[in-house]
Amino acid sequence: SRIWRRNRLPAVTAQAGVSGDTVANVRKQLAPELEAIALPAGYSMHWGGEYYDEKRSIDDLMEQNPKATILMLIILVAMFNAYRQPIIIFITL
Repeated sequence: SRIWRRNRLPAVTAQAGVSGDTVANVRKQLAPELEAIALPAGYSMHWGGEYYDEKRSIDDLMEQNPKATILMLIILVAMFNAYRQPIIIFITL
């Protein structure tokens, strides 16, 4: 037998093949019931798979978005050689 580990902790993975619905909808339906399960001390449950990948992607995007916006503003200020026009452009987006 094997003991699977994640971050040096013993882990059990539960998987399901769902047809006819999206993963996000199935998770929304199951999450309240699964998260209501009282786990003993020392145990925890984490969502993985597509949910984890999507959440990580969105978090990374939200982290980088302000940097990209500031960079675009700097480029527009350099192109127009003024502050007024780039600010008007950003306001009208």
